[in-house]
Amino acid sequence: MKTSELKEILDKNPKMKNKMDLHDIQKMLAKNGELCNNQMTVTRCENKLGQALIDKNIQIIPNFKIDEKSFDFKVFHYPILIEVDGNIHNDSIKRAKDYQKDRMAIRRGFRVLRFSNWEVDNTLPQCVEQVQAIISNHALSAREIWLYPYSFFDKVKHWYLRRKK
Repeated sequence: MKTSELKEILDKNPKMKNKMDLHDIQKMLAKNGELCNNQMTVTRCENKLGQALIDKNIQIIPNFKIDEKSFDFKVFHYPILIEVDGNIHNDSIKRAKDYQKDRMAIRRGFRVLRFSNWEVDNTLPQCVEQVQAIISNHALSAREIWLYPYSFFDKVKHWYLRRKK
C-alpha cells in the first residue's frame, strides 16, 4: 500500500481517520516497506530496523536532518539518533566523515547509535533491545535541542547565516 492509496482509504472513511493516530499510520506503512511522512528508507536494512522499532511501539522520524547532515532515524521525543551502516562505511574516508557527523550531533545533545547491516540482519531483536534500553535511560528531550546552536561559534555562524538571507 502506497501513501496515496492510504490517503484515498482515509478520505473515503472519515470515521477511520478520526480513530487513527500517527503511530497507527506508521505501522501500516512500515508493513508495506514505507515509513511515515511520504519518505521511504534508503536501504532494506534501514526499513527492516525501522519496522522493528515501530512494531515495538517506538515512534521514529526517518531522514532526520541536523544542519546539512541527515540521520537515518530519530526517536520521537528523545535525543536519540540511529544510523544503519552498510559496507561503504568501512572505508576510512567515510568513517572520518561519520565521526565528524556524530561529534556534531553529540555537541547538540544527541546520542548516536550505529548498527551495521550485519547486526540488523542477524541480531535485530538485540538492536531493538539496545534502543529500548537507551530510551529508558534518557529523559524526554526539549524541542530546542535540535533548533538552537550549541557552542559560541555555532551561535555566531547561525546569526551570520540568518543575516545573510
